[in-house]
Amino acid sequence: MLENFSLHVGRPFTAYHFALYARPEYESQFSKLTYTHTEALRMIEGRDYRAAISCLKAGIELVEAKGDAERAIALHFRLAEVLSDTGQPLLGAEEIKKVLVSDPKTSRYGEAVAKRLKYLYEADQIADILEEVGQYRLDNRCQSYLPQILYVGWAGHKRKGLLQGAHALQEEFLGRFSRHPLAVDMYFDSAMMAVATADCDKALRLFDIIEYRFPKSILIKKVKKIRQQIQDTSLPKQFDKVVARIKDPVLDGVEWLIHEKKFLARVEDGQIRNFEEFLFVRGFAEIKVNNLAFTPGTVWVATNKGGFCYERKTRGWTEYAINGEYFGMPVDSVSVAIGGAVTFRLGVNGEDKVYTLDTERLRWSQRK
Repeated sequence: MLENFSLHVGRPFTAYHFALYARPEYESQFSKLTYTHTEALRMIEGRDYRAAISCLKAGIELVEAKGDAERAIALHFRLAEVLSDTGQPLLGAEEIKKVLVSDPKTSRYGEAVAKRLKYLYEADQIADILEEVGQYRLDNRCQSYLPQILYVGWAGHKRKGLLQGAHALQEEFLGRFSRHPLAVDMYFDSAMMAVATADCDKALRLFDIIEYRFPKSILIKKVKKIRQQIQDTSLPKQFDKVVARIKDPVLDGVEWLIHEKKFLARVEDGQIRNFEEFLFVRGFAEIKVNNLAFTPGTVWVATNKGGFCYERKTRGWTEYAINGEYFGMPVDSVSVAIGGAVTFRLGVNGEDKVYTLDTERLRWSQRK
């Protein structure tokens, strides 16, 4: 009982001594290191992750004291994995950083970099990813993991809407690793962009590559479904030029396409929802979107025709009179604060004005 209690409160060495007291024969069978490793596995299996983390940290302390660098790296990797799996990917990334700093000559350096970038992506630390990908992609120690490094860099650029940087990394990746399993995501992404801009011939060519090179990919089922939709001519034929493509940070698998003149489209699981009818209802021949901002229940849009919001629950649009008085006036930008307040910036009679909407109380205030 005391042994298990000690494990649960993060005292694995104390637990070890209680184990020896209750079962003296353990001393010849289990060292402290063996005990912490065994108990870490048992705690993970029992989903007591707090105790597992304590055991892994204790194991790292023991092997580092012995100077066993390779075993220490393996334990750092395992601890980072558990931290990520328990919703703490940033801590996982920091754990991997300890390896990079303490043992820069390890043969597993490139593997450590790839793991760190993966955890940074899970933690949405995109700025760190963009900086570190630029650093590590030219590092000779990382060349065996270059596909993974380029891929995370590409995904980070896409998440930030940095399409030019994403395109450059994609071109490099496909030029060097066109048959790598990670390439399928890039081919599929390009195919969906082609579908969104009505370049169905290009989309079908890319689908051919995916089906030929990656027949066991989890995307094959989706590819076949979209191919059939194209062949059945069920997708829209004409789309305005797409000037930006933004991943929805709230809903996985949802993207928003900003058209040059024809407002927006929403893409989910290969299905494209175009909102041109909204232009017709409002009497607009065209509309220019300046930017988007996202909250769990709403997508906020700044346009040259005013401020709008898309309600996720009803899937309907609402037009806002900014500060209750500026209806249909150009809105330069919209942003969302941590607390959920929405800020609109617009020019009124040549003067820059900023208004914030408290979405809980539905009250406006002006920023001086």
